[in-house]
Amino acid sequence: MLDIDTIRRRIKELGMSATEFTIRTGISPGALNDQLPPESISLALITRISAALNMSPAELLIPELGGTALPPQDDDLMLEAALACHGELADNELVDALGWSPQRLRGAAKRLADRLCSTSLQLVQVDNRLRLECRAGVLPPKAEIVLSTAKQAQIPPTPREAAVLLRLIHEERDAGGVALHSGIAFQWEISHILMRRLMATTRKPLEVTETSDSRYRLAPHPDTIFGLCIGTLPD
Repeated sequence: MLDIDTIRRRIKELGMSATEFTIRTGISPGALNDQLPPESISLALITRISAALNMSPAELLIPELGGTALPPQDDDLMLEAALACHGELADNELVDALGWSPQRLRGAAKRLADRLCSTSLQLVQVDNRLRLECRAGVLPPKAEIVLSTAKQAQIPPTPREAAVLLRLIHEERDAGGVALHSGIAFQWEISHILMRRLMATTRKPLEVTETSDSRYRLAPHPDTIFGLCIGTLPD
């Protein structure tokens, strides 16, 4: 049941006119009353009101004893689970997997998109493919960088990256490291990926002479050495 008193109080706090509220929600403040039939309170209406008043849907509802205020329907819940577990999927893949008609999938997608309006997630459709993704600007830029780096570090290396990393380990243990950018094996793209994913790092030569190479040297990260059980735990 809608909390009519809270909605009216919020409209007054925002100084919102009845006309503006009606345009943004599709229902006039005067039509909101305690006798508003439950069947007329759709998920889309609750989402529009919450967005207009800058409130969460839960704040607009009076919880019913013994039940949840706004349970998702089975179809949009299944669609959400499919996309959360398996990433981006084509509509024909979803139709085949769930045994739905295209019309049923479109209905589930519409309900899911409406339900996610007040969350940090959104349903994105490009051509015939659907995916869930975070809304831009929800996380602070610094958190985005830190979390992205941590996520990259969890991805197993490709065969090419593994080969370069293996050579780095052998060169460091046998010949004191390899200068950054030296040789085809250490082209910048691979070096940058290894460093970004915390599998490699750069180190200055311990001793620089007129004949030595003073460039930074690419070396396996201490955590990589420890993870491969060929070194001690880094300080």
